[in-house]
Amino acid sequence: VVDFNGTDEEADSPDAAYWTRALVAFSIGAWIRPDTINTDDYIFSKWDETTGVLVREWAIRLNTAGLFSGDVYDETANAQIGRQDSSALVAGTWNYVVMTYSGGGTAAAIKLYVAGVQTDDNDNNTGVFTTMQDTASLVRLGFYQGAAAGAGYFDGKMAGGPLGPFFTQIELTADQVLRLYQVGRRALGL
Repeated sequence: VVDFNGTDEEADSPDAAYWTRALVAFSIGAWIRPDTINTDDYIFSKWDETTGVLVREWAIRLNTAGLFSGDVYDETANAQIGRQDSSALVAGTWNYVVMTYSGGGTAAAIKLYVAGVQTDDNDNNTGVFTTMQDTASLVRLGFYQGAAAGAGYFDGKMAGGPLGPFFTQIELTADQVLRLYQVGRRALGL
């Protein structure tokens, strides 16, 4: 388990074509235990808002109200499709959060899961999304690149190792998400 301090602790990985899924399925997720819920905490992202060099592809995060959300971005069209849960997560408790993407061009292509149950309640769209672009953005754990510096630092714990944050080039089924949740619960003693 890694404990992120919410101010400057993070991890990142170089860009590679593996991480870009333009109209092709993928799934991302993590076991998280947020310490606070009143900040915009990024869990896992390929998202860079550097002024003048915006390069965004996908992200999962907790917004300032503690709502889990997932987005896929089309940098050429300056548009995104996304989904958001309408129930806030609770600080100090373990949560298993997953976003799946089927490869489609509407918010219906995105499904969110919390604790193994599909929970996406609201669309979070801007502009007219066509396809994700292959950008040069790094893959980031626990934050995203803001206009001038790192931002959205995650405050809390993330499980690592075999439970760790994951990215897979398939759309997990609801049953697969539930099974991974059940394995994680046992491993974390929940």
